[in-house]
Order: sequence, then C-alpha cells, then structure tokens
Amino acid sequence: LVKNFLKDKINPFTLIKIEKEFQKSKEKFVNDSRMVEIHMHELLPEADDVIYTPEDLESLTKLFEKLSNHFSDDEYDYLIKRGVRGELMESKKLFGLSQIKDKELLKIMGATTHPVLENVLSDGIEFGGIVIPLFKDGKLINCAIRKIAIENTDKKSLKYTLSCPDIPVWGLDNIEIGDEIWLTEGIFDMFSLQKLGLKCVSCSSAMWSGIQLYKVIEKKPK
Repeated sequence: LVKNFLKDKINPFTLIKIEKEFQKSKEKFVNDSRMVEIHMHELLPEADDVIYTPEDLESLTKLFEKLSNHFSDDEYDYLIKRGVRGELMESKKLFGLSQIKDKELLKIMGATTHPVLENVLSDGIEFGGIVIPLFKDGKLINCAIRKIAIENTDKKSLKYTLSCPDIPVWGLDNIEIGDEIWLTEGIFDMFSLQKLGLKCVSCSSAMWSGIQLYKVIEKKPK
C-alpha cells in the first residue's frame, strides 16, 4: 500500500540512513508495555493486497468538499468537547466518517483494516469519526481519521488512521529551515498550538513513516 505513494526515484542510501535513525528510536521502546507484538500465525498472509494510488485518493476531492462540515450528532459533540468550533471545522474542511457509506471509498481513505490484519485489528468505523483532509493545490492528497469511540472487544482498534503514510505530515509546509517547532501526537493538538501562533507539526498519533520523519529532519529545526 505505502510503496504506491512513494516517488519513483529515491536515493537508497537515504532510505538506509532513515531506517538506521528510526531503529534507534524503536530501541527505546523494547520493554514498553504499550507495544504489541503480532505473531505470524495471527495474520492472514493469503489475503489479497490493497493497492491504491494518489489518483484514487484525488478522485475523492469533490466528495470531500461536498461533505465538509457535515457530522452526526456524536461526531459534532466530540469536536465541541475538544474545543473545535465552527470556524476551525470550516477552515480545515472537517466532516464525519459516518457520512461515507461506500465500503470501497472507506478502503481508499484508509479507514478500514488491511485484510492481512483483520484477525488482530478491528475497523472501529461503526462508531463514526472525524475526517481531516489534507489538500494541495486544490487536490486531496491525504486524509487522517480520528475514530471517536473504540468498542471493548478482543481486537484492538486504531484511534487514528491515515490514507497515505508517506505524504508529508500536517503543518510541514509552514515550517522554514531552522524554525523552532513543536511536535504533537494528534492533529487537533496541532490546531490548538497553531492558534497560539506556534510552528507545529503533527505526527498523527505517532504513525510517522521514515519518509515523513526525514522530511521533518530536513528542515533542521532548532
């Protein structure tokens, strides 16, 4: 899924460097109880792969524009409790996950669990969520989804999902080389700091890929 969004020409030495730095970060969490180990027998390796392209996501641009600022009652209440008001909802073109009924569109958005992981992860989409689009030059290039409730089952559900993990992170376009920046877990946290005038980047619940992390490092933040 991810490789379909990568540029055709990537310096392999750059990828090696990224992976080494990423490995250093992961070593800090070796004995962390929050990390979940998945065994091969729990997966479904025979499941069909899920392959979507940037063009598939871009095709949802008009739909996302149309659905902007439409929510279920639960989704709207969630935003209000998080301090997200009308102006921010409109400027960020947020809308409710409940507005999307087509399963195929949910797959393109990255809202559903990959078939290989269905034994270990549930979608959690039945409770709704907040869709946070990312546009560039008027075209949809990514979207994050914050699920608003997680069902208490044996299978874990991801609170955040991303349509494309390797598109630059939210807020990165506003960062200049050498800026002091704040890194937040959630995109809503990023919105709050931006309202205070701070340079801020969200890693979408720590779901950064190596490519995204490298793009932040390239800014040489102080």
